[in-house]
Amino acid sequence: GFVAILGVLALIGIIIRNSVILVTQIDEFIAAGESAWTSVVKATEHRCRPILLTAAAASLGMIPIA
Repeated sequence: GFVAILGVLALIGIIIRNSVILVTQIDEFIAAGESAWTSVVKATEHRCRPILLTAAAASLGMIPIA
């Protein structure tokens, strides 16, 4: 139904937003002279908590729609 489609669209939006945030952080570390692998690890360490909290808040915000 409509609510399921809305949920899928919201999930896709959250995934894309989190990916952009992580890739931007990786690019910043690479520009600072880090290797690609080190940049991925550091970006994940630095952005894991904010990404998870944002995703959790968005998911909790969607509960009333369901």
